[in-house]
Amino acid sequence: MTRIVGLLAVYFLALMVQSLVERELCRSMAETGLTSVPLYLEGRSCSRPTTRQVLDVVQPIPRHTICGAEADDIEIFSTEMTPLHRLLLKLLKTPMTEARVHFVDHGCV
Repeated sequence: MTRIVGLLAVYFLALMVQSLVERELCRSMAETGLTSVPLYLEGRSCSRPTTRQVLDVVQPIPRHTICGAEADDIEIFSTEMTPLHRLLLKLLKTPMTEARVHFVDHGCV
């Protein structure tokens, strides 16, 4: 029974985060006067963006770490963001410095 309650709590939190992201996007779009964001295929406009659409756009931004022979010989390469990525971060009120830190880092192999 406690596992079911735990899973329902996690599901509830995920839905809450999803709705907060969508609400923030809609509010920011209204504040800036945007009526749509090009989230659909081929850059078509979307007037009511969903969290899934935003994650689909932001997900393929990789960050690579190349480790040298010594422990302090590390190089990190991040893919440049497109204007759409920058717009979404601006609408979600996420600073660019914070966004770069949280991208997926696969570490040294």
